[in-house]
Amino acid sequence: MQYIIFGAGQTGTNAMRFLGYWRVACFADNAPHEPIDDKEVVAYDNMLQMINDGDYIVVVASARYNAEMVAQLKADGVVRYFVFHDAAPVEMFQVYPGYSLHRQYIFIPFVKAISLLEISKYKKIGIYGDNFFLPYLISEIAFQNDINNIVCAIPSEFYANTNFLGIPIAKLNDALNKVDCIIVNKRREEICDEDALILEECHKCDILYLYNLEPYIPEFYHPELIKYKDIHKGQRCFLVGNGPSMRIEDLNTLYEHGEICFGFNKIYRIYDKTKWRANYLGIADYLMMENCRHELAKVHGEIIVADEYHHTTEVHFPFVQYVHLISERYNNNHPGFTDDICKGIFWGSTVTYELGIQLAAYMGFTEIFLIGVDCTVSGNVTDKGNHFIDNYFYEDEKKSWDIRKSSTPDLVRLMKKSFEKAEIYSRKHGFRIYNATRGGALEAFERVDFDKLF
Repeated sequence: MQYIIFGAGQTGTNAMRFLGYWRVACFADNAPHEPIDDKEVVAYDNMLQMINDGDYIVVVASARYNAEMVAQLKADGVVRYFVFHDAAPVEMFQVYPGYSLHRQYIFIPFVKAISLLEISKYKKIGIYGDNFFLPYLISEIAFQNDINNIVCAIPSEFYANTNFLGIPIAKLNDALNKVDCIIVNKRREEICDEDALILEECHKCDILYLYNLEPYIPEFYHPELIKYKDIHKGQRCFLVGNGPSMRIEDLNTLYEHGEICFGFNKIYRIYDKTKWRANYLGIADYLMMENCRHELAKVHGEIIVADEYHHTTEVHFPFVQYVHLISERYNNNHPGFTDDICKGIFWGSTVTYELGIQLAAYMGFTEIFLIGVDCTVSGNVTDKGNHFIDNYFYEDEKKSWDIRKSSTPDLVRLMKKSFEKAEIYSRKHGFRIYNATRGGALEAFERVDFDKLF
């Protein structure tokens, strides 16, 4: 696979520099022309013969005559082409995937993104989602695999200017029966609800999310977490939330029966009133960690923290175990659910989902009980009544949280979406999640009576 740049002017030269010198076979032009940087300039008819005899993508490159050149190609039946504009190298940053690292956002060009996805093993590839720069993505897949292995494009919406380089168009449900992988060329929050559910429940082929490359980034990989794999296989655990329905008497019951428990954030501030201690304390918000790091150094149990320090600061706390938080937004859809915490956990708007359910599933628990997970946050998260601990936030801590006020209804909505995903995932992967909370608004899981569990 190589490019032929149709247009031997300055725009054509710019296209070669952007696309890569060694990927360009030659230039083509309607008029005789001297070689450009040792690349031959062939006549238009010779270009057509080359296209008939081999695998090439034609890149139309002219500041003035793009429309006429495209019409010429169409008249001669050429379908593997796209138009290069001098602004493309800058404008493509709008669609490049990327990730946050040490207070910087790192863009990943398609050449690296496709390499990270390791697509060389696939023989039947579908591409879901379209945008103005889709031809560049298709080209990159063709260079790293084979354009003949791209069997269909699945547009999520109609773009009048989108060129699929002659690749057949298919609907999502039909494509699932034709491919062994689908590369999703849209952010999760941009996918319509219906398609998101289809992709989420797909078992016929691999789904590769172009905008979720963090699990492939070495800086975010935590191989030491493999020690948690199935260490509690077949057991049950309790995820203890900080909601207003939580009672000290219930904590004492958990303590008396020796139950394995996950606690979250500042729940240790109730330790002076009970003998109960969380076996695992999870914190997914860096500000929470920063506010209470001196207290945490003295807290009982294993402390597992989502590594938001990658996003905000280089400070590292030696007394905690880090796991990467994949901060992909999901809006009206469901978040991801990890099957390997070494590669990361998915953001879910609540630590109970992030460092509770996902971690417990990885540890092999077959029964996960939620208690004190009310899902009824009102006002600002620091307001009295949102937690069962009176001094959950100290006054000086409230000030730092005031600048991070968010829409409570939206937060609760996203939390419920996460719990819905957990229920779907659990039923398909052989474990169950039950809601033993006394009241509250969480209805994603089957409710059970806490008092009858002992």
